[in-house]
Amino acid sequence: MDEHLARLFEAHVRYELDRWRPDAVGGTVAEEVGAWFDGPGTAALSAVVPPERARAWLREVAAREPADGVLEEVQWAVRAAHESLAQETGTLADEVSRERYDQWVAGAVGMRRLRAEAVGQLTLSRVYADLIAHVLYHGLKNYALAENAVVRRIPGASSLVRMGQSAVRSATPRLEAEIDRRLLAFVADTVADTVGDSRAFLDEMLDDAMLGTVAEELRATNGPRAVGELAALLEEESLGGVVAAAWDTWLDVRTSPVVGRVIDAVVEQFYAAHGDEPVADVVTALGLTRESVAGALAGVAGPLVEAAVAGGHLETYLRHRLGGFYAGQAGFPGADPAGAVRPSPGTGAAGRRSPRRPPAS
Repeated sequence: MDEHLARLFEAHVRYELDRWRPDAVGGTVAEEVGAWFDGPGTAALSAVVPPERARAWLREVAAREPADGVLEEVQWAVRAAHESLAQETGTLADEVSRERYDQWVAGAVGMRRLRAEAVGQLTLSRVYADLIAHVLYHGLKNYALAENAVVRRIPGASSLVRMGQSAVRSATPRLEAEIDRRLLAFVADTVADTVGDSRAFLDEMLDDAMLGTVAEELRATNGPRAVGELAALLEEESLGGVVAAAWDTWLDVRTSPVVGRVIDAVVEQFYAAHGDEPVADVVTALGLTRESVAGALAGVAGPLVEAAVAGGHLETYLRHRLGGFYAGQAGFPGADPAGAVRPSPGTGAAGRRSPRRPPAS
């Protein structure tokens, strides 16, 4: 019985080592992934992970305190990406196809409520009112001086007008001061109505067709520009500040009741649509097919397993893991009081089997 268990243990170790040979890793991973898809993956999502557990887990993840140094790592990654983009010589049109660009434009143009709200808030801002007042004032003043509407009524001023606005200003400073006074009063009285009219104009003008025209102009202007040229428009210092601001904002709102309610709503909708479906179907619908999962895992596991086999670490691991079972069987020759399994005779210190010496002649 003891000898039988010892042989069984060695055979089990060899079997597992054969399954994880570098040339067999792909097949082993595919086999394990397929077993999950055909076994546990057939259970309903709500039976495996109830919705209340999913909500609690997502809330916990959102509220979890990030590790020290994460922000610095994110900023470093953003800076590295920015530096790489700044070296790119390909054009924006080369990187973003016409089809994808039109898709983005269609999505933006369709946000009509947001567009109306943006126009409303823009035209109510103080900056916009000051801009309108500035345009009115300088446009009317230039017209009054350049088109002679006021100056030509002054005897002898026509010859000055022909010399230009600077001559009028120099020769008749009191006239310009009077024009300023009247124009400022006019602008102050009419700017509110003008702003209101401009809002109505923008609401009417910025329809889907006009925004499509603007999008075409933007593509014509920026499409031929190099990606590196556009990336250089973002100053590195400001980019780091934006990342820090976004990070700090998330830290402020992550425990907000609003975030919790959003998580609950998303989980509720997701489980209403997919809760009764098998887990394998859910992950497949998300693009994680058994082939893609197996391929990705094999790509990661391959080099790791190869290094573990070459160093004897995989065999040591297998002997440790399997030895826990065999050590519990009565009379197993490798058992010790601690429950570990000593390497059997004929194995090296790292658990690798030593070559058998030929019998003496």
